[in-house]
Amino acid sequence: MYCELEEDNGYIVVYTDGCCFNNGRFGAKAGIGVFFADGSDLNVSEPLTGKATNQRAELQAVIAACRSAIEEGIDNLQINTDSHYVVNCVTNWVHLWRRKNWTNAKGNPVCNKEDIKEMMYLIDNYFDDVEMIYVPAHSGNYGNEQADKLAKRGAARY
Repeated sequence: MYCELEEDNGYIVVYTDGCCFNNGRFGAKAGIGVFFADGSDLNVSEPLTGKATNQRAELQAVIAACRSAIEEGIDNLQINTDSHYVVNCVTNWVHLWRRKNWTNAKGNPVCNKEDIKEMMYLIDNYFDDVEMIYVPAHSGNYGNEQADKLAKRGAARY
């Protein structure tokens, strides 16, 4: 089904979210949500594969958004997320981690390194530009609320 994608200053807009029920505990179930537009074939609602954590779900939602955008031939992508963690990974921390051989400020290995590397590979190699925008969770932002619903639906299928 074709639908018009939202555009903002030459960027296609997407909302991503990840969720994890029982995060950090036995039996955790996580899902990812990607929302481009109502009725869009590019929207994603899937259970997370691998270790179920909220941070991994947030990262994998961005990865899924990037993959959908790449398949659609989108060059400039505005990723809206309610995850400070993801925004900081892309805009601040990854540059330091790369220089420090993927160790954090305490000298420990970076958590979720493989997910972050996959996300950055897609961002760095397939787009002219990617903007990361933080949107507050559960604040009435329509796109964010839809991504949240898709993530929860994905986790329910875990």
